[in-house]
Amino acid sequence: MKKIKISVVDTFEQDEAICLKLLKILNLKYEIIWAREIEEADYVFFSDDGFSHLSFNSIRIYFSSKDLFPDFNLCDYALGVPSLSWADRYFKLENKIDEEYEERLKAFLYNIFDQPIYKAERKDKFMFMKMYEILIRKSSINKNANDILELNLEKDLEKLKYYSNILEQSKI
Repeated sequence: MKKIKISVVDTFEQDEAICLKLLKILNLKYEIIWAREIEEADYVFFSDDGFSHLSFNSIRIYFSSKDLFPDFNLCDYALGVPSLSWADRYFKLENKIDEEYEERLKAFLYNIFDQPIYKAERKDKFMFMKMYEILIRKSSINKNANDILELNLEKDLEKLKYYSNILEQSKI
């Protein structure tokens, strides 16, 4: 069995039943190891009750039984009540649980945990977006950003070109 290091944070009492269901499904295929330290966790399950999930530098999986939309800027994957279409990153939780639903839930979870944790394309795409964000901050709209950020614009442009070339080559 593949070992996965998991941490569960920021959950409400009503969401704990969902979390237990997810962990039971994962326990069928994986050996779950509870991460005691922030640095140890490979995967973090979290809900809406706090902000400690932001300190984890791992794959974040949002889940909630409320009709709240997940923020995909803060999470990599999500399980929730609203009807959303977000490719393979979102799974809609339903009240009625039958075998077909359970198989779809298993397929969604196994897809998350069977993927390599750190993909080169994901890192390159992230770095590209961070460089774009830095250049936007340094635009003429934010004239005082130069004082705050103290970044070299030519160096930032070189990095942006480098990451955009990588993205073009990998065709992400």
